[in-house]
Amino acid sequence: MLNTLLLVGAVLAITVVVGVLISVLVDEHFPGQGIVRMLLISPFFIMPTVAALTWKNLLMNPVSGFFAWVARLFGMTPVNWFADWPLFSVILVVAWEWLPFAILIFVTALQSMDREQKEAAQVDGRARGRSFAISPCRIWRGPSRWW
Repeated sequence: MLNTLLLVGAVLAITVVVGVLISVLVDEHFPGQGIVRMLLISPFFIMPTVAALTWKNLLMNPVSGFFAWVARLFGMTPVNWFADWPLFSVILVVAWEWLPFAILIFVTALQSMDREQKEAAQVDGRARGRSFAISPCRIWRGPSRWW
């Protein structure tokens, strides 16, 4: 039961924090924005079984995986992720699988904000970092009314 609570809590924390950060970055206009959004959302379309096998065999394999290759590149010994760090490995795979859903929800919430609020913040001279910190807090205003 404790492992289940750790898994759910860690996955929720990772998806919410990283999802808000990525959604605030992706909400800004930049060249190639559509391609970046498509690449960020693409893991959501992969079936969980395929994602788990991909992570296990292609990325986290201690002999021929990508992480083992990177470890050898830097002169370290490869880690057998699912044997040495099983809960962390599962948390990483599940968070990667659900992160695109969180990004979709948060980008939608950011885009539903009034343009006037964003323009008023710029006119008032609010620093870009302060707008970055306040904008995600406004995301929670809508869902918090439901509870």
